[in-house]
Amino acid sequence: MSGCGKLSILVQSDQHFDFVEQLATAAFEKGTQVKIHMFGNGARCADLPALSGLAGFVQITICSDSFKKLCQGKAASLPRSVRLVQPQQISEIVQWCDRSVVF
Repeated sequence: MSGCGKLSILVQSDQHFDFVEQLATAAFEKGTQVKIHMFGNGARCADLPALSGLAGFVQITICSDSFKKLCQGKAASLPRSVRLVQPQQISEIVQWCDRSVVF
C-alpha cells in the first residue's frame, strides 16, 4: 500500500482486534489516512486498551445502535476522540476511502 491514500477498516467482529491495530498502524506509518468504523459485534471492541492508542492518529467511529445494544454503560470509557455515529454514516466512510477492509 503506497502512502497518501485513504483506508477504511470496517470492524464487524469482536475477534482479533490486534490485526486491526497492526494494519492501521502500518498504513499510517506509510502515510495513509485511516478511519476505523466498528459496528455489530465489532462495537464490543470499544473498551479495548488499544483503542486509546489508535485514537491518537486514526479517526474512530462506532455505530451508535450497535454500541447502545451491546455496550451498555461503557460510554464513559471511550476515548474522547471516538465518536458514536448513526448507522447510515457507514456509506460516507466507505465513499471517503480508496480502499476498505472488513474484519
